[in-house]
Amino acid sequence: MDALETLWLFVNEPPVNPMNGPLSRAHWSAKRQWSMRLRRATWRAMFNLEQSKHRWFLQPHEPRRVRFELLVARLFDDDALAPACKPIRDALLGMPVGGITLCALIHDDSPRSGHVFAYAQRPVRRSEPRGFWITLSPIGVAAKL
Repeated sequence: MDALETLWLFVNEPPVNPMNGPLSRAHWSAKRQWSMRLRRATWRAMFNLEQSKHRWFLQPHEPRRVRFELLVARLFDDDALAPACKPIRDALLGMPVGGITLCALIHDDSPRSGHVFAYAQRPVRRSEPRGFWITLSPIGVAAKL
């Protein structure tokens, strides 16, 4: 394995469309709870990756293609994909613990960072798990899903 490998994470938390439905009209504290629930689920997946041998070769400053694939029961509007993934995208910056950041997979999520973010969705049956597949691949390497 080298620093140019592709990594996959599955966040086992059902996607919610924050642009429509009850969350769009919710109190800020309910939105915060939703955001923190997604961040914690992402940090758990990242921590599991951290414990495996695959994580040790990832450098957060290397430009990455980050692809979010939502597994949903019903398709979202295209303009709701990025807001639905925002807490997860923020969690990829790492888990703050006592003034330090652990398990960072990317160093910055701004346009100047060099990372490229893409969003997709796929309908699944109700019996199948819903959640988020996150693929981190080096720029210039096509990710296979």
